Amino acid sequence: AFTIEFRLRPAGRSQPYGTCLDVGGARGFVIRTNNTGRLTLSANREWNVLATEFPLLDQAWTHVALVHREGVATLYAAGRPCLLYTSD
Repeated sequence: AFTIEFRLRPAGRSQPYGTCLDVGGARGFVIRTNNTGRLTLSANREWNVLATEFPLLDQAWTHVALVHREGVATLYAAGRPCLLYTSD
């Protein structure tokens, strides 16, 4: 089991995607913001497995945590677990 946590403050987006943490790329996991400003988790060669329900606020600090326990990864943003990704 492990937990990784950090604080993230989006500050204007010049690119559609922003990588926050990349551990092993396609064979590991990546935490990034997507083209709609939502925080996403990609893991095990699948992109956008989990995502925040709403875009992150520009210029606002957000606590982010990735908890991996018993083979299950949960991504949290501002204390709320992220949901299965949908493109809506």
